[in-house]
Amino acid sequence: MEGGRYSVDLGNLQRNRRNEIGRKKSRKGKELAGSSSQSRDDFETGYQRRDGDAMSEEQLQQELARHNNRFLQQQQMPTTIDEEELEDEDAEELEPETAEEEGAGSHDADAPASSQTATGNKKSKSELMKNNFDKWKDPQTGYWHATCKWCNNNYSLGTSGGYGSAARHLKAKHPVEYAKLGGGTGKQTQISRFANSQHFGNFSYNDAQNLTGMANLICEENLPYLFSESLALRDYAQGSLNPQFRNYSRKTVKKEIIRLYNAEKVRLQIFFANFDGRVTICSDIWEDDFHHLYYLGLTAHYIDEDWNMHKRVLAFREFNDRHTAEHIYILIERILIEYNLIDKVFAIGFDNATNNTAAIPRLRELCGANSLMGRFFHQRCACHVINLCVQDGLKALGDSMEVIKGGIRRIWGNGQLRLKWQSYLTERGVRYVAFPKDLSIRWNSTYKLLKVVLRYKEHFPAFLKEHDNYIINAAEIDTC
Repeated sequence: MEGGRYSVDLGNLQRNRRNEIGRKKSRKGKELAGSSSQSRDDFETGYQRRDGDAMSEEQLQQELARHNNRFLQQQQMPTTIDEEELEDEDAEELEPETAEEEGAGSHDADAPASSQTATGNKKSKSELMKNNFDKWKDPQTGYWHATCKWCNNNYSLGTSGGYGSAARHLKAKHPVEYAKLGGGTGKQTQISRFANSQHFGNFSYNDAQNLTGMANLICEENLPYLFSESLALRDYAQGSLNPQFRNYSRKTVKKEIIRLYNAEKVRLQIFFANFDGRVTICSDIWEDDFHHLYYLGLTAHYIDEDWNMHKRVLAFREFNDRHTAEHIYILIERILIEYNLIDKVFAIGFDNATNNTAAIPRLRELCGANSLMGRFFHQRCACHVINLCVQDGLKALGDSMEVIKGGIRRIWGNGQLRLKWQSYLTERGVRYVAFPKDLSIRWNSTYKLLKVVLRYKEHFPAFLKEHDNYIINAAEIDTC
């Protein structure tokens, strides 16, 4: 049935309807043939009542002949069937399940091709209920109910079990799942959601999804909360992407980020509770120079069942207590308990600080790390070990390194001198490159600094001598 509600065998229905009409006409013809004498009396009596006077025998014969001719013409008229009426009448008599079963069966060879194909991309409502709702009947009231599989909301379907309220809920609250059924929103033109995706669905704007996407963008790109209030972002999104886009306040975005964090934390807790493997954790302490605050970070590394490496930041907690072994142990223990990892820790990565080393025995006892007698439980940070070696080796350079750093501090500490340095290089056709910052905690920061100094081996000492009367010998640069 083209454009119809169910895939019904139209050829069989047409033949059945023609046979039924033929049987009715046959019965009617027999009744009229058996009462021909009565028809004459009826006509005679009728015309007597109508005209008031009795008709002559000739007039009665003529009137009866006209009556018989009209009857014969009706008998000889071709039988026509309105397919639209046929579809409407028969579709109402068929239940959805019955219609689907008949549509799935064998088809007559003379049936139209459209009756053997699915009706577009739209799926049946029974499939909507099967994939997205649990349908059940209340034995006390006799009412049907549907429970959403995505949000557990319950909807009454009445005694008939109609799908209207359930379909509206899926369309409003779960547009992605509704789009998979081929349903449109009626709000905007449906476009492909992902052009290169294996699962092609119809995209429809959803405000909740937009807020979640904005929160993820701010977190992944390390953007400020005020980015969500940007007028430039609004103009770009509404003009080029979707006119329904709207901005959110920074407080709204902050609440959404916290909600996403809590949801991800719960998911990770459940994952580690059912995890059968081992986890290696590493920890370090950072200082915020601006606010003079300290933080302890804890990261978990593990291999999944497909032998893929993963890492997750479990915590980044404010840690303003004294950095003793006792306080470090207490905070790490609290984090491991939160994520159900007490009995799943294989090793801990620490730097060689004394307080970290002192906390290892208690952590080994807490985690029950008896594998290989706990010999590899404490994994010392390789970068920290390398940095200690580098810093110790730099001491062999003596005062030469301090002389070079002193010249760099003079340039960076004086704005006018810094501008002169840039102009000095430009006049000589040398590309300007800023001096990297030397950090004692980064083993390669000194190397990067000396690499730039060697780039300006001829210009750096000459400039300081000319503009600041600061003497750096070329031999000191060569020593480094």
